[in-house]
Amino acid sequence: MKQINKNAYRSYNNQSNMPRKAGLNLFDSLASTDDKFKKFLSKEISQGNAFDFFSTLGKHSAGLDYEKLDSHFSQFNGSYYINEQWTQHRKDDVKLAKFYNIYKNCSDLDLKTFKKLKVSKANAKESESLIRSKIIDDILPIISKIFLDNADDTFYSDKIRVSLSHIKNKGKNMVLGNCYSKGADVNEQKFSQIHLNIQTAYNLDGTIKWSIVNFEDMLEVLIHELVHATDDCKSSHGKAFAKICDKVGLQSATTKNGKPSYTSTKPNDSFKEMYKEVIEIGKDWVFTEWAFNKPVKESKTVNYKCPVCSSRFSITNVASKHGAVNHYCNHNGTDFEDEEMAEMQEVEKKKPIHISKNK
Repeated sequence: MKQINKNAYRSYNNQSNMPRKAGLNLFDSLASTDDKFKKFLSKEISQGNAFDFFSTLGKHSAGLDYEKLDSHFSQFNGSYYINEQWTQHRKDDVKLAKFYNIYKNCSDLDLKTFKKLKVSKANAKESESLIRSKIIDDILPIISKIFLDNADDTFYSDKIRVSLSHIKNKGKNMVLGNCYSKGADVNEQKFSQIHLNIQTAYNLDGTIKWSIVNFEDMLEVLIHELVHATDDCKSSHGKAFAKICDKVGLQSATTKNGKPSYTSTKPNDSFKEMYKEVIEIGKDWVFTEWAFNKPVKESKTVNYKCPVCSSRFSITNVASKHGAVNHYCNHNGTDFEDEEMAEMQEVEKKKPIHISKNK
């Protein structure tokens, strides 16, 4: 096969390098002459789009075979270097050449796996929307009636908005859900806003403590937040809140000063029977855990101390670049300013001294 000088790039639609004819990348070259490829017109050059494109070529284009693609991409001679001064269509074709090489070397199993993963990722947002729709359309009206039957108090399901999102934690314990009063809604129509955390909570031994992937885990937190919505968040976790919880299937999960605390709740013995209709709907609950469970880096703080003036400083979430350098102290602002700089030494965190008042 004849190799073309890499410095004499020829676009697919202008192999002869005719003057005054605009060059196009392979996507746009074929899309401009064949309607079957118009969906790729001016599309982003990504691996997913490229794989779809090459697959489409194999299925629909009788006049184009892979030998022609080999010939077109051979001009890059296996080099995928991109010069920023090149024309955009040339840079696009270099990317396509790289993806084409990967595509040719993929087995059918690899391609099926890639396609399945791509579809899963594309549906991640849609999946979340469907879950929210099911909560609002199917589950909330049923729970509203259960509240009214058992607690003589309830919420209006058409005045509730539920979202699934990452919730930032303010303390040491993960916040599984939030309920915001109608006063927090800036829109003219006031809604109670409930947020459910899509992050998984773990026990100290690494086992799962709570996960939104588990329908009953989600349901317990949703009901806790709906109890807040019954009085528009006015009673916080006080006596009125606890009274409703007891009647709608929740009990205290913690204690404070020796008394039950409803800051955290868990299902009581009547929970499953009370919500059996809702739990039946939950059998269709679909949630792609991989789409949301991102590994959380543990915070690592390193403490340093100057051996001369005893100055200290700390680095939080140490990156590799911090570990690759030495830290020095110039003793500025101390009685040792005239001394030479000294290398800081890693030390354990200084513990506070507790002085007992007892004699």
